[in-house]
Amino acid sequence: MDVVAPREREIGEAANEVYKEALSSYVQYPFAEFLGMSIDEIEVLLVRAQQDLDNKSLKPYIGL
Repeated sequence: MDVVAPREREIGEAANEVYKEALSSYVQYPFAEFLGMSIDEIEVLLVRAQQDLDNKSLKPYIGL
């Protein structure tokens, strides 16, 4: 298991929350307009994406 400094963990958790909150505003228009997805389909996708963001085993790298 990786050891992370408390301050770095706090920053990472805050960034994760920001990504989760912003995700819907990034995808709703293009997915509905260009991919023809319904709002319900987009919501299901967003829930799964937010779950993936919380999955610590994936360890995504998001450059700042």
